[in-house]
Amino acid sequence: MKKMLLGVTIALGILAFAAYAETSDISVFSLKDGSIYRGGVALDCYVNEVPSEIDGPIRYWSVLGPDVSDAVLENETGVWFFAQDGACLTFVPLESEYGYQDIVFSPDGGKFVLATGSGMRPDVFFEVYGEGTEKLAELIGVIGQLAWVDPLRFVFTLIDEDMDDDIREGAFHGLAYDMYLSVAMYDTAAMEMTVLKKATGTQNFLFDEVIEDGNAVTVTEKSVKALEDWADDEKIEMREIRVEIPAAG
Repeated sequence: MKKMLLGVTIALGILAFAAYAETSDISVFSLKDGSIYRGGVALDCYVNEVPSEIDGPIRYWSVLGPDVSDAVLENETGVWFFAQDGACLTFVPLESEYGYQDIVFSPDGGKFVLATGSGMRPDVFFEVYGEGTEKLAELIGVIGQLAWVDPLRFVFTLIDEDMDDDIREGAFHGLAYDMYLSVAMYDTAAMEMTVLKKATGTQNFLFDEVIEDGNAVTVTEKSVKALEDWADDEKIEMREIRVEIPAAG
């Protein structure tokens, strides 16, 4: 699962969806009484509600495609976003061969991280979208282990491929401790990633939660005394540590 970080701008958004006008018309979609309609056809799909503590005009989102209904065209496959009044605001087309697993919005609702993966494994791609839904980056991490620190930055568990080997010697293939896991922060303004706690041959670090009003995070450290000990669960030690978040800018 190695992919290059992407800096490709996708011209979408509430005020910038014209670039897709030739291939998809967002005006044919709407949300009413908890159901999404394409024209006059109700679609049998799950509608996700944006948490109330998140600001911004996007209040609902759903994954649509021909598998949902014959009424949905192939070029309309993707994630659709809706306002409180049911109007369709924007659309992010399908790029990944994997399914969509989750969306984590920034506190101001202006940015979000889209997690894509098979759903059968903990590893996912984190697709980072900024203002106007421009795609800023694509990162590899662990599902459910990501949270925004502030409107510009988020912390997550990174599957760290910047190591000599893809899998540790002595580890069981397919288990979480096969992978080198680091805790990293991504800054959407600078479009830069900073590793806060880096994996080693005998250590893994997993993000737990943001604490102290975004000034720090708690991290679970998993460690062994020797590389071959990863194969024995009883030799894997765990402890919770505190990691400070660098000041913005």
